[in-house]
Amino acid sequence: MDDPNLPKLPESFTPAERRQQARERMAAFLRDKWNPPVVCPVCDTDAWTFGDAVDVVVRDPDIPEVGYPLPTYSLVPVFCDNCGYAMFFNAVSAGAAPSLFEMQQKYEELRAQSIEEAQQRVLDQWEEENPS
Repeated sequence: MDDPNLPKLPESFTPAERRQQARERMAAFLRDKWNPPVVCPVCDTDAWTFGDAVDVVVRDPDIPEVGYPLPTYSLVPVFCDNCGYAMFFNAVSAGAAPSLFEMQQKYEELRAQSIEEAQQRVLDQWEEENPS
């Protein structure tokens, strides 16, 4: 889900900058969706803090746990400041994490780039060992 009103997550950012942008997107999502007071079902307080997006691996006996990408849910935890109760929001819907499709595209781009670089290294090495 790409909301034009939310900050983008450019690839040129450092990891710390991408993390900050993801947190800003999550904060914007919560400002839009959060309808205070949201009361904790455990301790009846209404003070909350959200964390960084996490990927939770889907446990399916029919899916081998090797290779990439593993099926995951990208979630952002929101914690009760008093008792630690946690609720989770879908990080992709909130704009705080890329979709599996986006991740797969990036993986394929990086894989293709790595293959090309490896092929070029082999060619360079061959040319060094076999000068014309």
